Amino acid sequence: MGDVRRRLRWWGRGPLTRDCDVFEGWVVLVAWILAVLGGALAGVLAGTATEASLSRQRAERLELSAVVVKEAPRPQIMQPGGGGTRATVRWTAPDGIEHTGTAKVAAGTAAGAHVTVWTDREGDRLAPPVNPAESLFGGAMAGLLAAGGTAVVVGAGTKGVRLLVERRRLAGWDAEWVQADARWRRTAG
Repeated sequence: MGDVRRRLRWWGRGPLTRDCDVFEGWVVLVAWILAVLGGALAGVLAGTATEASLSRQRAERLELSAVVVKEAPRPQIMQPGGGGTRATVRWTAPDGIEHTGTAKVAAGTAAGAHVTVWTDREGDRLAPPVNPAESLFGGAMAGLLAAGGTAVVVGAGTKGVRLLVERRRLAGWDAEWVQADARWRRTAG
């Protein structure tokens, strides 16, 4: 216990230590704790929530087979990787209602070909869901942003408090210099 007291002696009173110095030390300590623990907590919560949301999105979207109604156009200029185009497709929703819309297909896909479309439970077209790796990456990025944001907010708040403490410290020094000057004039004069 004595070793801990000796190591933390700088935290206590010294001949030149003022109350505002001790207060500022505690502010910095609390800020570090908040930045580390609060940032970690915010990161974990944001990452978990994002990943859960993307996983729920994957579970809610239905993969259906659609039939190309009309042959997909071929592009005039060849694109790297073959490129894709949009074609009119028809699919039947789980409730039995037939829907028509467009979907991205390979250029030149013949009429009658089957392609995959993603829908909600009512059969309305949706973008394909993110895969599990993208969901994990999105959760990690959300967690990092939340942790970083927490650290920035704590840092900015700490800087504001330290500026106020510095103003008070300087005002105290000014008052003490005025008193010292008055004493010196009395003894010198």
